[in-house]
Amino acid sequence: MCRTTKFAAQFHAMKALHGVYYIVVVEDLATQKIIATGTLEIEHKFIHSAALRGRLEEVVIDKEDAEYRYTDNNLGEVMLEVLTTLGKVLGCYKISLESEDHLLAFYNKFGYQHVEGQKYMVLRYRD
Repeated sequence: MCRTTKFAAQFHAMKALHGVYYIVVVEDLATQKIIATGTLEIEHKFIHSAALRGRLEEVVIDKEDAEYRYTDNNLGEVMLEVLTTLGKVLGCYKISLESEDHLLAFYNKFGYQHVEGQKYMVLRYRD
């Protein structure tokens, strides 16, 4: 993660692009530290009757604190559930994400399917 001032500047720049970036931020209020972030990026497409496509980007849990303090709270699962549900509610016809091989089973729990020969996974709500 980046420094707080750079994070805030980037957050506000992305927030100004209405309907493109949906950013979820989790802050530990006791330490005033950002412990998790994730972004749902929306692409406005011409295909599928001018549909929306979602991409999950930069889903990050702060490993320094998360290993001991937040893993019991399933913060990664909560972040993925929130971002995935948001994409569905916004009407995305599909959501994709890039994944390392060791995380494929984790993303499968949320309905994402590995695309053979690719480093990304897809969750389709409709074709």
